[in-house]
Amino acid sequence: METKIIGIVGASGFIGKELTAHLTQLGYQVRPISVRKQVPNLDDLDILINLAGENIGSGLWTKAKKRRIYDSRIEVTRLLKKALEKRERPLELFLSASAIGYGAESYTHPTDESVAKGEGFLSDVVADWEKETRDINAKRVVNGRFGWVLSWKGGLLPQMALPYYFFLGMQMGSKRRMISWIALGDLLLQMSHIINNERLDGPVNIVSPYPVTNVTFAKEVGKALNRPCWFTMPDWKIKLLMGEKGKELILRSHNIQSKKLMETGAIWKTPHLYEALMPKDGIE
Repeated sequence: METKIIGIVGASGFIGKELTAHLTQLGYQVRPISVRKQVPNLDDLDILINLAGENIGSGLWTKAKKRRIYDSRIEVTRLLKKALEKRERPLELFLSASAIGYGAESYTHPTDESVAKGEGFLSDVVADWEKETRDINAKRVVNGRFGWVLSWKGGLLPQMALPYYFFLGMQMGSKRRMISWIALGDLLLQMSHIINNERLDGPVNIVSPYPVTNVTFAKEVGKALNRPCWFTMPDWKIKLLMGEKGKELILRSHNIQSKKLMETGAIWKTPHLYEALMPKDGIE
C-alpha cells in the first residue's frame, strides 16, 4: 500500500510537533507546510491538517491581539482554500483545528456537536473559522473542536501549575463551571482515528468522555503536584484582572461530549483526569 502524505500547517508548534512524531510513527509521510510568505504546492498531499493560530491563552486580549487571533485562523484558511482549488483531485481529508468555545455554555446537561453557537468573541472566531472550511476541495472536511489540551510537556498545564509550587493553588471562579479537556496522548489518538474513519465529517468534539467541575480540576492538579488548593479567585476578580479573556476562557462553562467519536468506536487511553495528570501513565 502506498504511503499517504500528510501536510501539517503549524507543525512547529507544541501540538504540531507531537502530532508529527505520532503520525510518522504510524507510517505516514509527514510534511510541514509553511504559509508565512506563500502557500507551497499542495498537489501531492493526500491529507492536510491545519493547526495554525495565534495562541489565545498568552497575553491580554487587546485589539491587536484579537486581530491576530482572528486573522491567523481565518486568513490562513482562506489561503489554503485558494491553493487547494488548483488541485485536479480533491484531498482525501482536510482536518482543521477548532475549539469547543464555539458552543453556548453548558452546566449539568452535556451538549454534543449539535450545540447552538455561543456568544462572544471566541464563538464568533470559531464560527467564522469553520465557515471558511466549507467547500474546500476535499472529500471530507473535519473541524476538530479541541477541549483544554493537557500535557506536562507544554501548553496550558505547566502555566496553571506554577502557583501550586508556591502553595498558592486555587480554584478559578465558580465551582459549578464545567471543564471539558483532553490529554495530549488522547488528542493524538483521536486525530489518527479521524484520519482513518471516513464516517467522520464536519464538527467533531475532541474531548475526554468525562468533563469535570472547576473545583475538581483545581484539586486534582494539586494532588498530582502534592500541593494543596486552598484558595478561590472569585469571578469579579478574574474579570477585573483579565477582562474579556478571563470571561471567555476562564469563566465559561462547557460540559461537552464527543458524540461522533463515541459513535465511531473511538478509544481513550486516559479518559479520567486523575490518570491524565500522571506524567508517566497519562499525558506524557
